[in-house]
Amino acid sequence: MTNNHRELTARMKPTLARAAGGKIQDDIDYITGAEDFSYYQLKVPGLFYDLGIGNPPGVNHSPFFTIDESAMEVGVRAQALTALDFLSAAAP
Repeated sequence: MTNNHRELTARMKPTLARAAGGKIQDDIDYITGAEDFSYYQLKVPGLFYDLGIGNPPGVNHSPFFTIDESAMEVGVRAQALTALDFLSAAAP
């Protein structure tokens, strides 16, 4: 099962909020039983987040799935900002 690294998640939460214009929801109970990401987390700390691009929500992996493309900009911003913030904090 995928579990986010607590310290890394706490450190990146403000960055993710900035990427999403303050619109984050972190009180959702996810079931990520089929995610391979948990195997990566056995080797290095990690954090898994969801963009919520399903329209309507909850129909991912379905023939009725339609993407909300507006979330893609947030996803790119989140990836770039988390990388930059993580690396700048790690720099000597």
